[in-house]
Amino acid sequence: LLDHVWNYGPEADAKQAFALNVDNGWPTLGEMRDANKTVLLTSLYGLLPGAPSMSGSYVDASDIIKGDTDSTCQTEDGAQVPCLEGWDAVTFEQQSPSNAVLSANFAASQSLFAIENLSSRRGRDDHSTDYWPIPNEFSDFPFQAGGNPYQGQLAANYSHVIDLEARWSELLAPYGMLPNWLLVDFFNTTCPESSIAKGHSSRTLLPNPSEGLIEAVETINKQRRAKWANRGNY
Repeated sequence: LLDHVWNYGPEADAKQAFALNVDNGWPTLGEMRDANKTVLLTSLYGLLPGAPSMSGSYVDASDIIKGDTDSTCQTEDGAQVPCLEGWDAVTFEQQSPSNAVLSANFAASQSLFAIENLSSRRGRDDHSTDYWPIPNEFSDFPFQAGGNPYQGQLAANYSHVIDLEARWSELLAPYGMLPNWLLVDFFNTTCPESSIAKGHSSRTLLPNPSEGLIEAVETINKQRRAKWANRGNY
């Protein structure tokens, strides 16, 4: 993966797999480099040729009684169930670790794996993927342009993150993989100053260390380092 890491510097290294215009097309990357952060670029759906590939989580959508679901997944006991990509989950309850399922066409050849721990009802009924009629439009209207902060708060809960990562680690173990990322909609952040941001709100989103999500990730990383050390591979 090192060929795909951008380390901080005034110019992109000629050996990098790809050169991006960080000032215009990729402002978030530009801000992170400006803040002396190390950035790994990866590709989903082949949108960034040459980057390491990744796959994402799915949720059991058996509770959806109206509208279409993304796909069909297979549970550990071989049952076929309707499912949604994690970022299409309608309610937070769908993100329960017990609802974690691998897509039917899951490819173990993917380099990286992301737990898509997101949900946003966006006006829909709790058990429908249809956007019409929209019975919850009045309460959900403030969040139509993005994720729902209330649901994001639930998804950033310490215990939920710990349990969800453990479940996905269990599902991926037969493929020799581990979750590499946890994707979320909203969590409490601070916005650093940046020469690229020029005093405006930054996209870098440095985390608040007291956030449950950040504490959970810190715990998971400590456990992984200890496990690798005990194996003599650290």
